[in-house]
This record gives sequence, structure tokens and C-alpha cells, in this order.
Amino acid sequence: MKKIFLTILLLSVIKMTTAQSLFKIGLTYTIGKEQSLLGKKKDTQHEKNVNSSFGAGLTIDVGYVYLDNHNFGPEGTFSFFLGKPKTTQHSASANSDSKTVVHRKMLFFSSALFVIGKNNSDINPYLSSGLLFNLWQNVTKTEYAENNNGEKTEKIWKVNYNRGIGYKSKIGVLHNTTDDFALFAEVQYQMISISYKNELLNNYTVNSKDLLSTLNLSERERVYYPELTHDSNTQSNSNFDINKATAINLKYANHNHFGASIGGFLISQ
Repeated sequence: MKKIFLTILLLSVIKMTTAQSLFKIGLTYTIGKEQSLLGKKKDTQHEKNVNSSFGAGLTIDVGYVYLDNHNFGPEGTFSFFLGKPKTTQHSASANSDSKTVVHRKMLFFSSALFVIGKNNSDINPYLSSGLLFNLWQNVTKTEYAENNNGEKTEKIWKVNYNRGIGYKSKIGVLHNTTDDFALFAEVQYQMISISYKNELLNNYTVNSKDLLSTLNLSERERVYYPELTHDSNTQSNSNFDINKATAINLKYANHNHFGASIGGFLISQ
């Protein structure tokens, strides 16, 4: 029994001394992957669908990797995403011009398995793959409209998402500049589609005059439901109540992307 205990203790010490902790910080540039129908753009002569995603922008990544045996281990990464403004609707005619632009700031967390190929050189390839979760968002949808009489209307909606689960995979290379620091470069693919929860109208102006108080609740709030019934508060319902939020059929915000990252790892043993 004593020998077994000493053997386990020795293996534990060896395991601790061979483990590595990698603290990661990086910057990722992403482009949206065309997959979802976001809206339409049209003028007097042309009309086309906006097939894209909300995944384009810049991301600041901060993460941690624990390499149990110097070759693989768990990785956790927080990613703060600054989305590129996305025009989802644009309609131009002889009498009016209107468009809808979506702005996004989001915080994601990914939990993954990190695998690195070790060799005698200072450059080592690695692969990371796992789940992705949306933790927080600040998403606004601005609707602009102008007619040929010079009247300008602006509506700003706050968009709230439900929690979603997606997938993220990265492949890259590490370059050890010292024993305590390594540079990295990687490419990544992210796939996550998040359902809408509701939209709240925070600002409504006509020619810069605040008219939000003139709107009823149904014009100021939209709630998304997986299923609409004859009792749902939709505008097509004969019992539509202007003092309740408007019911909308559930839809999803696609945040799929391809990305390229650069940054560094602080290495601790």
C-alpha cells in the first residue's frame, strides 16, 4: 500500500512539473459567411437579396490554455466582438429613400480542446475546436427614412437575443521567441445562429424632433415567439391590441464568420 501511495504521489508531481499554462491575447479580423437572408436592397431598376451574416468585424480575444502533458488540454477564451455596421434593408424610389443598419457589440465565450504538435523547432502547429456561447450583447437597429419633401425619420431599436450555442474551430502555428513567450497566427471558423428575444424602440425622431411619446406600446415593442396562434397580438389579427407588444414570428441572427488572428501566448510552467 505504501509503495502504491508513493507511486501515485510521484506520478502527480511529474504531472504537475510537465504541465504548462498559456495565457492568450490576440486580435481577429472576421468576414461574414454568406448564408442567411437578412433583407433586400432595391431601387427603381434593380432588386437583390442581402445574403450574408452579422459576423464581420474585429474581435479582441483573451484566453487560457492548460496543457496537461505539453500536447493537449482544455482552452477557455473570451471574445469581445465589434461588428462592422451592416445594412440589411435599402429601398430607393423617386419619392423616398429608406434603409436599416444594424450595429453590434458582443461578448462570446468558447470552451475547446487545444492540441499542439511538439517538435524540436521553435514553430509548432496547433488545433483548437469546441463550443461557443453568447454571453452579452449591445445590438441596435437604426431605421432611416427620407421623402422628397425633406422629411427625415429615424428609429433606433434595441435588439435583445436569447442564449445560443454554436461551434468554433481554429488552426494555427506557434513561434516560440523565448521560453516564456510565443507569437501565434491562426485562421478560424465560427458558426452560431442566435434567436431574437425582443426589440424595444428607444428613439423616434422626425426632423430631429422627439416623437417617441406619441407611439403606442405595439409600435414601441416587438416580441418574438416560436409559434403564432389566433390569439397572438399580430397586426393581421382582428383583436389586435395597440396597448400590448406586437407578436413576431421567431427569427435568428446569423453570426457565422471566417477569421484570421494574430497575437501572443505567455507561457508559465
